[in-house]
Amino acid sequence: MKELGVINFNNAELIYNNENKIYRLYISEMERGLLVMEFTHNPGKGVVVRQLYFIPIKPMLYSLGEALPYDATFQAITLVSTTTDLLLRRTT
Repeated sequence: MKELGVINFNNAELIYNNENKIYRLYISEMERGLLVMEFTHNPGKGVVVRQLYFIPIKPMLYSLGEALPYDATFQAITLVSTTTDLLLRRTT
């Protein structure tokens, strides 16, 4: 992942997927988008980070033909739905 510089966190939501035993932590960054961390937790062994990535929201919205007001910020996260691909064992 690229260096993000100063990060201004606003809100977070933690989701647990019982099928693949993976936690997914969504953290909103005020001006740029979402930081997502997927990890597992084993008592006695600790936390193992599986994947860490950043989703830049503005470019994604622009590619969909949407635009934000010039002073828009990302204040909260709401999980609307999840989809599980059983073949790939991945949840989106």
